[in-house]
Amino acid sequence: MIVVTDETPLLRAENLTKYYDSSGGFLDSLLGNSQDVKAVDGVDLELYEGETLGVVGESGCGKSTLARALLRLVEPTDGSVYFQQRVEEDGEPAGRREVDLTTVSSDDLRDLRTDLQYIFQDPFSSLNPRLTVGDIIGEPLDIHDIATGDERTERIYELLETVGLNPSHTHRYPHEFSGGQRQRIGIARALAVDPEVIVCDEPVSALDVSVQAQILNLLEDLQDELGLSYIFIAHDLSVVEHISDRIAVMYLGEFAEVGSTDEVFSPPYHPYTEALLSAIPEPDPLWEGDQIFLPGTVPSPLDPPSGCRFHTRCPQIIQPAAYDLEQDVWRSVVDLKLRVKDAETLESIATVPDETPADDATSRTSIRELPSAQFESVIRSEYDLPTELSDSSAERALSQAIDELYEDNVTGATARLDDAFTSPCEKHHPEPAQTGTNHRIACLLQDERYDGDRFEAVDADSGSGSDNAVADD
Repeated sequence: MIVVTDETPLLRAENLTKYYDSSGGFLDSLLGNSQDVKAVDGVDLELYEGETLGVVGESGCGKSTLARALLRLVEPTDGSVYFQQRVEEDGEPAGRREVDLTTVSSDDLRDLRTDLQYIFQDPFSSLNPRLTVGDIIGEPLDIHDIATGDERTERIYELLETVGLNPSHTHRYPHEFSGGQRQRIGIARALAVDPEVIVCDEPVSALDVSVQAQILNLLEDLQDELGLSYIFIAHDLSVVEHISDRIAVMYLGEFAEVGSTDEVFSPPYHPYTEALLSAIPEPDPLWEGDQIFLPGTVPSPLDPPSGCRFHTRCPQIIQPAAYDLEQDVWRSVVDLKLRVKDAETLESIATVPDETPADDATSRTSIRELPSAQFESVIRSEYDLPTELSDSSAERALSQAIDELYEDNVTGATARLDDAFTSPCEKHHPEPAQTGTNHRIACLLQDERYDGDRFEAVDADSGSGSDNAVADD
């Protein structure tokens, strides 16, 4: 028997991983063409009794997959999820025991569903259109043999009133309700079995703003009344700020930052969190925010970037110690390097500004036809690079790479840019650094090896500082 204290998480995940096979079928697998989509990649998570943990991030970062893997609605690829299950003796509470949800049998997992419930994102598709509201809410009661007959009916009426609906709605069908009312029905269904933990998978994202506030307030009231613990999935930081005690910021299958709501909304930030916070509008018509616009797009989880997964878009990506460039210029150099690395043709790297009439396409100039000086000017203009970099060694390396591009040697340009402009963020995977009582940021800027000017790392092969050298032909 495990003695549960305030320091013992009610639900805990260790190295939780979920990969999806992207192969097109048997033939791809046979030929070795399959590749894993790394939807959730080694996530550690704790949920304490009576708290709300908000998980926030862009669409496609793995939030919903994480939520489903936690409750084994999808089978995790690796890792463990531990739950402190209530134990009773002779109908009386007798403590808790720790259960690994990833290893229990299907029958035991089904029994645990009375403690662990899920509210789905779409209130329109998550309710069976062929069942009445009473049957939808009563189904968990039937499955777990909790109530029958008049007791079942009374329980359904009670649940409807609890979520702000009228018991007379029992015999209606889902299509007769608004989106907010349907989500209340979904909440009532989750509450039917008296759970301890509810995973809320973006429960308000499909609702109008005014209805969102009603549902959030309802969830908070239910938490206070019933002692519930929530994992609240969302893509809007302003929503999770309202309801969460702690927040985990997710990017490309990993947690970038985890901390209390106050800590996450106060410096220091992970650069990704800072960008998300900058996008929250203020209720002031004269407000002019310094919104951070991230370059590029979210990389594919089929082939996540090396090192820090955010480095391909990070405005604070660390420079090699030998350079001293303006940060926005360094970001532009990295953007050029990444584009060249993925390019198949010169036209995909840069285009000549179109100064011809729209209907005169035949007279437009190809970048391949430009003289050397104009070619270099087009490249620099495309990536907001100055005519000459302030650092002479960096300028020499950049000019040589552009010369390689002019000779249509994309491979050679890629090699030169890789040799000269490799950030520590591309080489080292950040481990979460403790920046507060329970505040963890997975960023090399918070690493003890980074002193605000240079990142010191020992190369495993040579035993020397490997992040301070610059290729110089």
